[in-house]
Amino acid sequence: MIVIGVSGYAASGKSEFAKYLKEKYGFKVFEFSEIIEEEAKRLKLLEENLSLEEKKRKLSELGKKIREIYGREDIFALKIVEKIKSENFEKIVVSGFRNLVEVEVFKKEFGKNFYLIFIEADAKIRYERRKIQDPNFNLTFEEFLQRDKRDEKELGLRELKEVANFVIENNSSLEDFYKKIDLIINLFSNIS
Repeated sequence: MIVIGVSGYAASGKSEFAKYLKEKYGFKVFEFSEIIEEEAKRLKLLEENLSLEEKKRKLSELGKKIREIYGREDIFALKIVEKIKSENFEKIVVSGFRNLVEVEVFKKEFGKNFYLIFIEADAKIRYERRKIQDPNFNLTFEEFLQRDKRDEKELGLRELKEVANFVIENNSSLEDFYKKIDLIINLFSNIS
């Protein structure tokens, strides 16, 4: 079994990374945002018809609120681990790690079979990507940077880069990004 965790700032390429592993290598994909969304809907805390950026911002706020409700920073990590253990997956990618507590849950559960990858991209590039992903995107570049700072301060996102097993720079084409992913995946002889 191999479990790859993915972290990075908004629009760095986390979901694209997970999608690529699913399509090329047959990984099962889990996303923290989907788990948060499920829980938010169950608790009737999430409204419908939000733009992508509004939804991501709202899910971030709700994630914080739900963690407070349960009194646990690791609640979503535990829910994903539970889902992984309920099935017999050999190759798993989990996108959207936001803090060290979540990483520690996975290290404890999966030991040497867990690897954290941090995806890094220039803020201007990420900003332009988000504008393409979300036609209703209306943040200024400065507001987008504030989101990064909030993620660093409130969640400790920068610390995840420091503990990552690999850091991938994603500042150019998708083809280049895929080549970098392939290089890392090829380090694991049991993947292909």
